[in-house]
Amino acid sequence: MDNIKIGNFIRECRKNKQMTQQQLADKIFVEAKTISKWETGKGLPDVSIMKLLCKELDITINELFLGEHISDDSKTEELEKLIIQAYEKEAKTNKKNVIGEILIGISLILFLLLVVIVAYVDMKGYLKNIIIIAVLIFFLLGGAGIVILDANIGYYECASCHERFVPTMKEYVWALHTPTKRKLVCPKCGEKTWCSKKLSQNKKSNIK
Repeated sequence: MDNIKIGNFIRECRKNKQMTQQQLADKIFVEAKTISKWETGKGLPDVSIMKLLCKELDITINELFLGEHISDDSKTEELEKLIIQAYEKEAKTNKKNVIGEILIGISLILFLLLVVIVAYVDMKGYLKNIIIIAVLIFFLLGGAGIVILDANIGYYECASCHERFVPTMKEYVWALHTPTKRKLVCPKCGEKTWCSKKLSQNKKSNIK
């Protein structure tokens, strides 16, 4: 979805209703700076507030997603494509998260089990070495699960244009990083910067 286009559409609809940002904010129980953030393309309304916002602006949720009034079937088809793409992206992310959780769970159980066996069961040296190697393998699998979950939770914010995006797994794994930042190429501006990890896709407004 195009944040800028949707923001301009919200502003246009608000002005057509002859409402200020504060008046609209009061009607949907948010702050005026939140309206400003949407209208400048620095964030999108949460799903929980969309229905009320559309009611006040006298538009449909479909029109909000498109950022324009719908007057023909071609626009409806375009919207359907956007919704399908968003659904497929979410389903793909959820699948990765489930895989990560499974890897972590199985690895943790087997890791603890093997540690107990090594510590308390009397066995020959070579068997103990095999189990120690298995422990390390399960430890690495658990680490892989944690990486998968971390890569798909939240977003990274470009230090140059402040676009928030989810890097590919390859970009995530191979990027230089600190505990809170990764050096990534922004898909919007193309700059390679130290991107900060953010939990939300919405960006804070700089307008007071």
